[in-house]
This record gives sequence, structure tokens and C-alpha cells, in this order.
Amino acid sequence: MAESRRPRGGDAELDSDEALFQRGAASLIGGLFVMLKVAMVHRMDNQAVVPVAQRFSSALAEFQSEVSPDAAVQFVGDAVYINRRLVHADLTTWEKAGFLATFFAKMNVAEISFHERVPELSIREFIQAVREVALDPSTAEAVHRRRFLGISFRDLEAHGVGRDEEALVLPDRFRVLRAYGVIVATLGALVERLQQGKSAPLVPVRRAVQEFVRLPDGTRPLQLGILSLEHYRDRLPGRLASLAIMVVCMGKRLGLGVADLRDAGVAAGLCGVGRAMSGELVFASPDTCAAWDAFAEGARWLVPYSGHGKAAALRIITAIDQGSAETRRRGHPLSRLIAVADRYDLATQRPPRGLGLTPDAALQELSNAPDLDRAAVRLLVTTLGLFPVGTTVRLSTGETAIVVDVSQDPRRLAEPRVMVVADAQGAAMERRSIDLAESGVSIEGTIDPAGIDLNVGHFLFA
Repeated sequence: MAESRRPRGGDAELDSDEALFQRGAASLIGGLFVMLKVAMVHRMDNQAVVPVAQRFSSALAEFQSEVSPDAAVQFVGDAVYINRRLVHADLTTWEKAGFLATFFAKMNVAEISFHERVPELSIREFIQAVREVALDPSTAEAVHRRRFLGISFRDLEAHGVGRDEEALVLPDRFRVLRAYGVIVATLGALVERLQQGKSAPLVPVRRAVQEFVRLPDGTRPLQLGILSLEHYRDRLPGRLASLAIMVVCMGKRLGLGVADLRDAGVAAGLCGVGRAMSGELVFASPDTCAAWDAFAEGARWLVPYSGHGKAAALRIITAIDQGSAETRRRGHPLSRLIAVADRYDLATQRPPRGLGLTPDAALQELSNAPDLDRAAVRLLVTTLGLFPVGTTVRLSTGETAIVVDVSQDPRRLAEPRVMVVADAQGAAMERRSIDLAESGVSIEGTIDPAGIDLNVGHFLFA
């Protein structure tokens, strides 16, 4: 059995992701403002600017550690964004941002991105180059051609973004995919740091899940469609992300608030990190993981970074509860939801990772599982439908269709909205949408999309 690798370090539970972001944003803008002001008086190799550069580097490092590995400061009209997120600036910060926007506009720059691990020397070299442009505008083109380690900048208009707020709003399908990708990437980075025994703050995970939680209600079908994507399902971060998404969607069905949804999604995404003890555990049954003490070990890994409060306790409880059949069925209510989501994910994984069941067959399998709570199984079924979004089905007309939405009416779970993609002979045809609850057409069975060379993910998100 693998030796315990308990990570080092610690982190506190913060009051809110939004407050954390706004404080970090104000600190970054203020630090950049002071740097430019000092640069107008001193060269950046002057010892007088060292403390200023160090303060900005510290503010940047704190933002990257607690909020996001990258910090892209964007000036759009009279507003300022960081990572496409509006900064709610007070008057002082707003005035500083206005100065920065005007200053960088002279260089045709509307976005400055600081990437992970920016050397302080690189920051000083960048500000020195900006100083030179301020003193001699003819040097702007040469500065644009230069490369600064960990720093990039661009003119948003030149890249088709434009200088209005609406241009920063992505289409729904891209927003959903991006939110999913952020969860997978953040969980992947966390698992990697835990395996290496490095500090692994949980704030980025909370922010990633909250971004998914805050997706518009109108994107619900696309959120459910994420679960049909095969990409990343063969890796632990992808598995953990699927659990987080399923639990969030079930929580939304229950009418939970944003904070509760976020905490539930984070707990679901982290409950299985102990599977990282061995590649054998990624797709192992809960009982096998418990034999390895994987759930408890994962909880121990996270304790130094969990902070205090209800959310921290919830993450420990739900992880420990996965270790026995009794607590999966009768433990904390959230533990029951996570257990159901985990079993569904395993059942629908392709062999040899899982049972390779179709979604409808997997849901039936869950109904017969002795270690799962019946109410939790029913909630998953009402959330996903008997034929979840992304399921390829054969209609009573003989046509082939893909489920694109599920009914909110629990009496209509077998009658989703579908998009017909092939006729009764299997030939591609002009797509048309059918609400089975109103059409008189029914589903006769499901089809493996791989068998008919159908890319469901491309269909839903292209």
C-alpha cells in the first residue's frame, strides 16, 4: 500500500470568493499605478524603485496564489476587468485604473497579462520599457516586438474584442465549456501538487466551482451535456469534475443557494482525491478505495488547507462517508448524493475503466444498489432524466436522435426534447427538434454513438 504523503503548509477559509477577488484586484491596480508613477521619476534599475517593485510582486503573487494563476488586466471603456471579471472599484481605485488605461492607450495596449511565476526582474524591465515609450512615443513599436518573461500585452481592438463590455461576454456553449475546463484544470493542478507534497490551497477550486454554479439558468441543458463528453473522463481530474457537476446540478434541482451549491460541488470534487494514491484506484469501487484507506487519506491530505467552518467540515465528512456502505446510504445527505454520482460515473465509464452501461441502464443499476440511498438515486434520475442530455436514442419513427434537454416535470422523464440527426435508414438528414412530451413520438431504445460514428460532444457544443 502506498505510503502516506501528507502535504505541507496551510490556508485559511476566506469569507467569500468575490471579496477575495475584489481585494486582490484593487491591490494589483494600486501596485501597478504606483509602479508607473515611480517610473516617471526613476529608471527601474534605480535602488529607489526596489521596494515598489517588491510590493507589486507580492500583490501579484498573492493574487495568483489565492485567485488565479494568471492576471489579465483589461481596460474597456471606463471599466477595468481582471480575467474578464468586472472590478467593482471604489473612487480611488477607479481613478488609478483610469490613469493606467489612458497611459497604456498611448501604446495601443488595453490588456496586460501577468502569467504564473513572473520574475520581479521581468516586471521591472516591462515598466522600464513603458517608461521609454512615455518619454519617446516612437519607441512603442519596438516595445511591442519585445518579449518579457511571464508578461504579455495586446490591443483588444486589434484582436477583434472591441472596447465595450458586451464584447467580453462569451456565447453560452463556450462559457459552459470554459467553466468545465477550469474545474478540470484546477483539480488536476491540485492533485499534482498533493502528490508532490506541495502547498495546495483550495481557494482556486472554490472559485472554479463557483464559476460553474453561476452559469445562467438557460445553460442548464449544456451543463448536463458536459456529462456526456468522453474527453478527460479517463483521468482522475475529469472524474472528480464530473462528480462536482452532477452534485451541483442535483443541488440546483433542490433549490440550493449559490454558496451552498459551491460548497457541495467542492466537497464532491475533492472527496476522491485520495484515489491519487495509486493509478489502480482511479476507477476502483468505493470498497476497494476504502481498503486502501484512500478516502481518509485524501481527507488528511486536505486538512492543512481546509481552514475552518462548515464548508471545511463538510469536505472531511463527505470524504470519510464514502468509505463504508452504511454511510454511503445513511450518512450525511451530501455524502449520499456524492455516492450516487460516483456510482453513475463508474457505471457509464467505457470498459475496462467501468461497466460501459448506457445512461438509462446505469440509472436502473443504481436503483438496485443496496448501498445507495433511494431518495438520492431518485434525485439523480429527476436531474438527468431517464435519458440524459447527450444520449443517442432510436425513436418510434425509426429515426436516430440526440437528447438535448430533459423535462423539468418528473412525470415526463422519459419524454425529453431531442434533435433528430438521421432517418430510419440511418442517412443524415436536416436536423429538427422534437419535444417528445407533445409529439406522440417515443424512445424505443438507446444507441452507442461510437457504433454509428457520431460525435455527441461536437454536436452539443460546436
